Amino acid sequence: MNPLDETSDPLNRWTDSALRQLPARKAPDGFALRVLSEIRRRANLPWYERPWTQWPSLQQWLSALMVAALVVGIFGIGLPLLQSTAAQSPAAVKASAAIDSIGAIQSAAFKITPYFRQLAGQLSPTHLLLAVGSLVAAWLSTLGLGAACWRVASQDR
Repeated sequence: MNPLDETSDPLNRWTDSALRQLPARKAPDGFALRVLSEIRRRANLPWYERPWTQWPSLQQWLSALMVAALVVGIFGIGLPLLQSTAAQSPAAVKASAAIDSIGAIQSAAFKITPYFRQLAGQLSPTHLLLAVGSLVAAWLSTLGLGAACWRVASQDR
């Protein structure tokens, strides 16, 4: 909003004067002490109880390496081993079908990847940024449209 418009807008002036007339609210008794004690408690936490972004860099790298090893172990070793040793029980048949669909998606991704690399090599950084931004905007608008439809559908009538 333009600062010049704020003084000429009567609603803005009335709202400002009404809010300035309200008394200042006092914090509850002991609030400052509780806040300070919580700050001290969090400052004295060991590194592994803090958020991951506050861990020492060596522990961050090691944990990222462990997660990558876990992902490789599950998808590179665990799923093929499960598929090769699965019995013909109903659960094993469903698991095998799920594994086959994951394999189909993986093979499709491997087939499409060279085309995307070639396309990305031909695009300028500006066009690539616009394309990625358009995809993100489409995704976000889809989420917003879905949320709006959900609200309309779930309203009490």
